[in-house]
Amino acid sequence: MMKKYLIAFLLALALGLPSYADLVKILDITVTPIELNEDNPEQKLVGKLKYLSGYRITSDYGHFGGLSGLSFNKKVDDNSLFLVSDRGQVGRFKLGKDYKPYFASLQFFSGIAWKSSKPGADAESIVKLKLGNIDYTLVGFEHDHRIMAYSEGNENGTRLSMPAEINQLQRNGGLETMDVLSDGRLLLMAEQPTIKSKQHFAWIGTASQDAPLNFRYITRLIAPPEGYSPTDATELPNGDLLVLLRRFTLSDGVSAKFWRISKAMLNSSDTITGEVIATLKPPLTVDNMEGIAVIDVSASGNPIIAIISDDNFNAFQRTLLMMFEIMD
Repeated sequence: MMKKYLIAFLLALALGLPSYADLVKILDITVTPIELNEDNPEQKLVGKLKYLSGYRITSDYGHFGGLSGLSFNKKVDDNSLFLVSDRGQVGRFKLGKDYKPYFASLQFFSGIAWKSSKPGADAESIVKLKLGNIDYTLVGFEHDHRIMAYSEGNENGTRLSMPAEINQLQRNGGLETMDVLSDGRLLLMAEQPTIKSKQHFAWIGTASQDAPLNFRYITRLIAPPEGYSPTDATELPNGDLLVLLRRFTLSDGVSAKFWRISKAMLNSSDTITGEVIATLKPPLTVDNMEGIAVIDVSASGNPIIAIISDDNFNAFQRTLLMMFEIMD
């Protein structure tokens, strides 16, 4: 029993969460390889992406699923992907050969365990950010739109200051997209346009030196491809931003686009536009894709990205982890 608690304590430290938060649940997972195109396993290219590997992940644990957001730091996090769930959990996948997950864990955030209503527990995005001498894990929630900053010794987290327009967002169209840029600024994108004005907002925030969790935001408008919504983003090594977009219609089902925004566009004052570098739609393998992160660099110097899907705890959906090389 003492060994189990020691493991939980060490994992809590690795997650950047308080060691006295709810204990970590180490999961038994089944990892099944998947093809980019099950009808044509030889297909490896889609747009400007090269498919490297992919896996369907299942577990008998009742609270496994609903995964969103990805955070990765190869040096600091022991080759682990961190993510969050619709039930107020933070998860971890350790990656092995061919980026295959071989270890998984889940941990509930203190104060918003699974028995909480979804409006209080619906975590959608996760990033890690160092402010001053403190390492924070920032988690974005929707329904009750907020970003919570967790750190060792901060059991329930602290709310970040939020953009002025946050209360205009749809209840189920909040802060799905969050990333920390290389210069330390915080990037946010709303999943959906506002209720009344129909404007689609993004924000770039800078932490105050006097009060690190007080951010000053610059408000931007974005113009993603029609019908598509941002679900996550990751900064590429050259400073461009790669945004994961999702669409669902009854006629076409689910699809995803990879929307690349140049560094110059990101730092301008114009409405943000970008280039679609690839689209996943049937017959290609795709589900409700909600997380993206750069996880490696190829031998030729190209970024390697991972994406993950949110199965909504629905038996007809899947938890998929897929890896691609960006063919620059």
